[in-house]
Amino acid sequence: MTTRTPVVLYVYHCAKCGQDGQLHLEETAPEVTTACSMCGAKVLAEEGTREH
Repeated sequence: MTTRTPVVLYVYHCAKCGQDGQLHLEETAPEVTTACSMCGAKVLAEEGTREH
C-alpha cells in the first residue's frame, strides 16, 4: 500500500503589489515562504482560504 502526501492549499497577499495568490503544495506546514507570482517579492503563504 502506498501512502500519499496530501496536497494543501496555501494563500497569500503581497504587501508590495497587492496580488492575492494561492499555491497547492505537498506540504503540511502552517506557513510557507515563497515569491509573489506577480512581482517576485517575498511573501508568507498560510494554509487555508482567505476571506475578503
